[in-house]
Amino acid sequence: MKTKSIIIKVSLYYILFFVIFSISYAIIYYATKTGNESFLKYMFFSFAVSAGHSLPGINDSGDFFNIAQIVHKFIIGISFPVFTSFIFYYLINRQPEIVFPDKLLIRRTSDGCLVLSILLGNKDYERSGYYLYDVECKIKYSFAVDRINRYRRNAKTQLTSFTSVFIGFYRFSFSLSEFPACFINSILSQDDISLMDTVMFTVSGKFGPWNSGFIVSKTYDLSTIYLASNNEEIYKEIDNGGKIKEIFTWKNMNNLIHYKHSEELHIRHEMKSLLSKY
Repeated sequence: MKTKSIIIKVSLYYILFFVIFSISYAIIYYATKTGNESFLKYMFFSFAVSAGHSLPGINDSGDFFNIAQIVHKFIIGISFPVFTSFIFYYLINRQPEIVFPDKLLIRRTSDGCLVLSILLGNKDYERSGYYLYDVECKIKYSFAVDRINRYRRNAKTQLTSFTSVFIGFYRFSFSLSEFPACFINSILSQDDISLMDTVMFTVSGKFGPWNSGFIVSKTYDLSTIYLASNNEEIYKEIDNGGKIKEIFTWKNMNNLIHYKHSEELHIRHEMKSLLSKY
């Protein structure tokens, strides 16, 4: 959607430039005229020249008139290729619409591991059927090392997860055991200092019919991290007269299925146990 809006804006700007430029040259032609033609006729002539055509019945024998016409055609000859190149560039290099959630999860996987996970959506699959390929998700954990100056930070923790194909949505997960002890401590304490900590997710890969590269990112503070087993259902298939229709409910990316109180206490206990291994 962002690329489409850019193309529309650029097109409107070019149309505005085309109109103003043609009217300006109509004034110049009228000022340098050697015949008795009306200003309206010079207006039509100027628009015709801007469009790469000519208009008979105009006395163009004057030197100044011919010079103005040469400059007119030269500027139009440059501006139109620049405009079309700009449009072509954005069509080739447009970015996919990646949906980031507002909430991150600490959850237990099917093999019993505790992970920090982020569920991402690919709206271009819903809209155009485009997959994402060779998708890499990098996370950078940054924490304040000074209680007074929060800009003094440590951002050495960087982890990576990868998938070869990303269709409609995908969950990237990072084992808590790979994070430093201060991350787990901050999750458990949730005090004013720990809330200065941030995790930044950077997602890159290939997209579209030309396999264009893309890169997007979003930064979260620790107040956005919840203990939850999953998100509510965001995808389902319905039978639409013998044809399967895919339905995505993107708002459910921020609706969580929380653990029961006893299970949440058990997970917190496990997180404290992880601290003893550092």
